[in-house]
Amino acid sequence: MIKKNLIILGALIFFVPLFAQNIHEAAQNGDLVAVTEILTRNPGAASIKDGNGKTALHFAAQANRLNIARLLLEKGSSPNAANVNGATPIHYAAFFGFLDMVDLLVSNGGKLDAADKMGNTPLSRAVERGHMELAGYLLGKGVSLNPQSDLAVNMLHRAAAGGQEEFLGQIIKRGVPLAALNQSGGNLLHSSARGGIRDLAFLPGKDKSWIDKRDYYGLTPLDYALSHGHKETAKLLISLGAKKGQKKNRELTGDYLGQAPPGLKAQLFAPGIISTASGNERDISFSPRGEQFYFSRDAKIYEINRVEGTWTGAQKAPFSGSHQDFEACFAPGGKRLYFISNRPHDRKDSEQPWNIWYVERQAGTWGKPNLLGGPFAGFFYPTFTRQGTMYLTGPQNNIHRALWEKGAYRSSTNLGPPVNTPQAQYNALIAPDESYLVFTSFGHGPGLGNGDLWISFRGEKGDWAAPVNMGPEVNSPGHDYCPNLSPDGKYLFFAGNRFGNDDIFWIHAGIIEKLKKKVKK
Repeated sequence: MIKKNLIILGALIFFVPLFAQNIHEAAQNGDLVAVTEILTRNPGAASIKDGNGKTALHFAAQANRLNIARLLLEKGSSPNAANVNGATPIHYAAFFGFLDMVDLLVSNGGKLDAADKMGNTPLSRAVERGHMELAGYLLGKGVSLNPQSDLAVNMLHRAAAGGQEEFLGQIIKRGVPLAALNQSGGNLLHSSARGGIRDLAFLPGKDKSWIDKRDYYGLTPLDYALSHGHKETAKLLISLGAKKGQKKNRELTGDYLGQAPPGLKAQLFAPGIISTASGNERDISFSPRGEQFYFSRDAKIYEINRVEGTWTGAQKAPFSGSHQDFEACFAPGGKRLYFISNRPHDRKDSEQPWNIWYVERQAGTWGKPNLLGGPFAGFFYPTFTRQGTMYLTGPQNNIHRALWEKGAYRSSTNLGPPVNTPQAQYNALIAPDESYLVFTSFGHGPGLGNGDLWISFRGEKGDWAAPVNMGPEVNSPGHDYCPNLSPDGKYLFFAGNRFGNDDIFWIHAGIIEKLKKKVKK
């Protein structure tokens, strides 16, 4: 588990060369005295880059340290200096929504239309994170916007979903196609209902298909208006013919909740049931027989069981609910379930940093949570081979391997290169036969988005091949992470942030064999 605002833009805990470490840390922490002293001794430190190509101005921008940024600019730090992924300080400030910082950088020659290696601009970064005031500032500064672009459509829907009627009107006037759907398959009415917009003049005449259209979650505009407490918008929709109770419930039977199996392109898993518009879901793990599975929703772990062929509704797991819990994963055999939590170690403690815990099956129920502890303090996201070897992520966001020895896990080994890099690698899935490793990385190239899934295949001698990106069939412009495998090995599951919140996706595991053949060519 890793804080989202760190992983989406890139992990901030990187290897920093000793000659640059002090000024970068001081800029990040807002220590103006230390930055001044360093620049007095070495004026060139204002332009020194760390191992990821970031200057002190990048760190000041991402932490909104305005006084330090002014000093660095005075000392010659460039607002257009790009890191290894092509991101400038303005990209960082825009991503975190720091309008004053963007304005400072722009007034000192910062380029507003600069694109990084993934094609992201400051405008796209601001829109991606919902900073619509900043987006309006950038447009006011003359940043161009292609009304037919995905960015323009995203901006249209985010303005509506944010209830920003005036800004929505400005975007509509730019000619953005009103019939374009949002990322969750909803029309502009879905987004407007979510934001409580009451000026629905954009509706196309007598076209009633807009009123009761369902998005990927199976929800209509009225569902959104009601669930977000926008009574006036709901009344308006009802007056236009929308009906209450649009969401249908049905009995769930069959493998994987009776969902239609995916092909070689990732699909949303169980929309409206597991993956919801209102929650953040991730970390799915199935029992060995596939009769029970666990997943995380909003920092709690939920369980679903198949009883006499029918799946029960999602309920909080008996060991979860009082603290923040994530990343449930069955150990081989299914009698032990691991997860991470910030719960106190004992009754005298307060909440702790993330640690791995586990529960054991006792007489058909889960027992008391136990802390894994020992050398694994601060580790997270455990997964297991068929033989019980555990792969997990270390506190510095690198992947480790731990053997089951004499009834316990006693130590771990950092996998090192080519899997690990000075940047972040985390949340790894190990194949049951240890033949491949799927993980999220910021260190193996720009990828397709803000943290892609990569795969490395293991050679006959136990060596790991250079990781390859899992491609657009799996990855997206958002954050993709938390991979796991179905117990029959047929499907790869993972979490992705594509519709404004985290959901669970799945894809046929044939994608792994396809990538393996590609690597061998």
